[in-house]
Amino acid sequence: MNTVAASVLVLRWAEQRARLRDHELVAWFPKLPLWLTGEAQPTLRQLEDFAHRTRTAFGYFFLPQPPVLALPVQDFRTLRDAVLAEPSSDLLGLSAEARRQLPGWADALRQLIAQAEDAGVLVMVSSVVGSNSHRKLDAAELRGFALADALAPLVFLNGSDSKAAQMFTLAHELAHVWLGATGVSDTQAGQVPEQQTERWCNRVAAELPMPMDELRAVVQHQRPVADEIQRLAREFKVSTLVALRCLFDGGFTHQTALWQNYREEQDRLRTLQERATSGGDYYRSLGARTSKRFARALVSSTLEVLTSFPDAFRMLGVRKTAALDRLAHPLNLVGGY
Repeated sequence: MNTVAASVLVLRWAEQRARLRDHELVAWFPKLPLWLTGEAQPTLRQLEDFAHRTRTAFGYFFLPQPPVLALPVQDFRTLRDAVLAEPSSDLLGLSAEARRQLPGWADALRQLIAQAEDAGVLVMVSSVVGSNSHRKLDAAELRGFALADALAPLVFLNGSDSKAAQMFTLAHELAHVWLGATGVSDTQAGQVPEQQTERWCNRVAAELPMPMDELRAVVQHQRPVADEIQRLAREFKVSTLVALRCLFDGGFTHQTALWQNYREEQDRLRTLQERATSGGDYYRSLGARTSKRFARALVSSTLEVLTSFPDAFRMLGVRKTAALDRLAHPLNLVGGY
């Protein structure tokens, strides 16, 4: 059986980049451990299959070193930059008191998205790559990004993250838009980023839903931290991790307690996420995935024969006129074709 001399370094890189569990790859490729040590080589067919499974360009496996795949936007997860001013607590005209009256986090997120879009920022929410429901976006790798543009600024949110976490990410990415700083970010409320832009945006993201002055007025010092962050999260409609971070920033807890509670809360949220079920209205989620503001404008333009159906299908990721018609109803657009 003829084999091909695939680069061991690229094989290892592709395995790590695919973010698949070791036992899954070994189940498909029993000799993978030998390929990774150079003791054996794959056949052409096996290498093609491995490239498909790991979503790696086939030609990469014949390079001596893994390719450097740069992001098309600035990566604020790794770069340093200049010192920025302190954030303002008066942003977007939001009221923490009004948000307390909302039933839950999903309502608070919808409200913030609607306000951002009313202000002219397109907000896209998706949990998958493109329209492929089998390729989930990992929130540990990407929570969101911002494209700063004078005409059509855009924020993307990973819909696989919790609603409360998406609230923090949205506020963080809006801060990027206000700065005019396009980039992909690692928005974790419990961490203090090394780069100043991310640190500033995190402070905005915490101050926006939970102003420090209001926190000081309602915090209950005698309650255990684990209980208090649950109460504050419900009251302000933020994630428990944001509440924990704000308690630390306000001087209500020390750093050792911050990290201990942060790890425990992460474990609890991870368990809840694993139990969560998926589902929902496809057409409502399609509007959110492409930005309701954008989808509404595009569907209206198509109904008015200003945009062609093929162009509308391509931009919305649908294939049939019936899908466009059904999408019009959740967007409060009526009429047929």
